[in-house]
Amino acid sequence: MPPLLSGTTGLVNYWRLGDAYAPVATDTFTGAAGTVLSSHTGELGATWTRHSGTATLVLSNENRIRKSGTPNGYYWASATPASVDYAVEADVHRKSGVTGDRVGVIGRYDSVNSWYEASHDTTVGWLLRKTADGGRASRPSASRVRR
Repeated sequence: MPPLLSGTTGLVNYWRLGDAYAPVATDTFTGAAGTVLSSHTGELGATWTRHSGTATLVLSNENRIRKSGTPNGYYWASATPASVDYAVEADVHRKSGVTGDRVGVIGRYDSVNSWYEASHDTTVGWLLRKTADGGRASRPSASRVRR
């Protein structure tokens, strides 16, 4: 088990996607509170670029990132995985209950039309979604994860 997982309090289980664990990017979001994410550099392969949205993401005083502004902000890390078969791992902490807000992670992003997403939406709960060629597939009976 990777060291990050074995030290996670409350971890019930995890699923490995491959035998090798060699992170391409890591970021613990340490730095001065209020630092804009695109001005921050992570520990390994993680400089951040805003993809879209008008909200700015900033470092919090708890070594996390938070949204500053509305309505949304999407950023990507500079690291490039060796193949499309890679894992994305993040601790997600929802700190507010603003209707319609969403927090999560995206993986296998290859264009404005294709990616996988795991997120929490304050209106509908946890979502697992796949977007391919601009069409989103989210089957509530199979894809939504309940709290």
